[in-house]
Amino acid sequence: MIRRRILPIAAACVLSLTTILAGGPTGTLLTKAEADSSHSQAAPQEQPSAQISANDIVWMEQSTIDVDFAKYVRMVKITKGTHAGELLVTYQDREHGGDFWSTRSKDGGLTWSNPVVMMKFDGKFQKNKNDWSYIIANCNIIELDDGRLMMVHQERGPGTAADNTGIKVRYSSDGGETWTADQKNGINLSTKDTGQLALQAGGWEPRAIHRGVSYVVSYDDGQTWHNPSTERYTGGIVHRNFDVVGKKPSLTSEGGMPTPFVLPGNRLAFVAEGVDANTSPWLVASDPEDWDFTHFLSEPWSSIEFKKDSNHKVYPDNPNNLWQPTTAWGGAPYATVLSNGKVAISQNSAKRIRVWIGDSNARDGVEQERPFGNTPSFYSFIEPIDDAFVLVGAHQNQTNDVLLRRGFIVDVNNLDELLGLGKQKNAFSNDGIYNSLMAHVAQIQKHQDDAKNVANGLKSLKNELNAQSGKQIDKAFADQALSIIATLSAKY
Repeated sequence: MIRRRILPIAAACVLSLTTILAGGPTGTLLTKAEADSSHSQAAPQEQPSAQISANDIVWMEQSTIDVDFAKYVRMVKITKGTHAGELLVTYQDREHGGDFWSTRSKDGGLTWSNPVVMMKFDGKFQKNKNDWSYIIANCNIIELDDGRLMMVHQERGPGTAADNTGIKVRYSSDGGETWTADQKNGINLSTKDTGQLALQAGGWEPRAIHRGVSYVVSYDDGQTWHNPSTERYTGGIVHRNFDVVGKKPSLTSEGGMPTPFVLPGNRLAFVAEGVDANTSPWLVASDPEDWDFTHFLSEPWSSIEFKKDSNHKVYPDNPNNLWQPTTAWGGAPYATVLSNGKVAISQNSAKRIRVWIGDSNARDGVEQERPFGNTPSFYSFIEPIDDAFVLVGAHQNQTNDVLLRRGFIVDVNNLDELLGLGKQKNAFSNDGIYNSLMAHVAQIQKHQDDAKNVANGLKSLKNELNAQSGKQIDKAFADQALSIIATLSAKY
């Protein structure tokens, strides 16, 4: 497996950072030269995917963390060092930035620590409490192969000097307890051109006319960064939106809040919103192995002078490379690949967090039950906790608390993890009943290619759960497990 680091950069107020695992032609970490030579111009070949249903994720425990103010909630799972196994959730405490806070879970998201300040912004330039001409914002963290955490965030300094406004990189060697100063001398990803700044809602937002989804790639854990073009905000712009009827394209051609991931065929993909657009979000994907989008970046639309285009189109103008991954308008999208290969996308629609599950090609998305119901919420993420569980998070749009909810990925391969959760929660009165249920699961998983065997095994599992519910099995857990088994049974 090749571990690649992707930093998408939007000339908007929000950045995204994630870890991407992808296969490659050599099976080892690609050098820049190898990566450049591996590009293919072949047409994308999408691969068949498993059936999707409206119950691919069943939502379980929900946590509400009462804080003074939270925006832009994000999560990273730590797998190395003294904090191995912990989930680290971060957020900022102002509308457009402020201090970075963190809370941790040591039990897979069942319980959370009291939030603490992880990093304070330097307020020495503030003229008053409403002056946001110097802030840090949009904290995103991944774990590197050597165990360090890498944080990327925005920094907006006084004036318009590039040194004071841009993208900063920091590292932690102790699981996020302390962080280095922002890195410079080639590692600092500050902008070379801050563009046109507009004061909005009390905060500086780099709302440059030339706005789109931009990115850079590192093949060596952030030591060096590969720029496929010289577009503004460091990286190559791979998505722009002209699809706004009745408005000037130079003022509305925008894409923002990108999240990267990898599709089959080693296709680098981004999901991003279309700001002020008729359609949002959009998903843009490269051709196989072409992480530099060499075909698109050679087209005229990739020029910084794209505002001259008046065709009101969405680019790239090719259904193999750009499509709508969800069936409802939404902003601030977030995408991830689940353990079963399916693609999960969360988004905000009318201040409600909605989740879609698409196939492994991010096509044919089916909406799931809303994780927070009709609770007003915004700026979501969805990430796997492990093979069987995901965590979705957002901030409550009225109280500004942190909302977190675990979800179970409905798959026969995950039934043992479901029972393991029951044991973790002391849902079984003795090991005997747990072992008996696990025996049913073992048979189901052993013969999962035989639909009749799976159906009979699920029926036996259901019967034992029903018989012992409220006796040797906690009723609340039994009810939850029975609901999941009913969902699985409908597939066989």
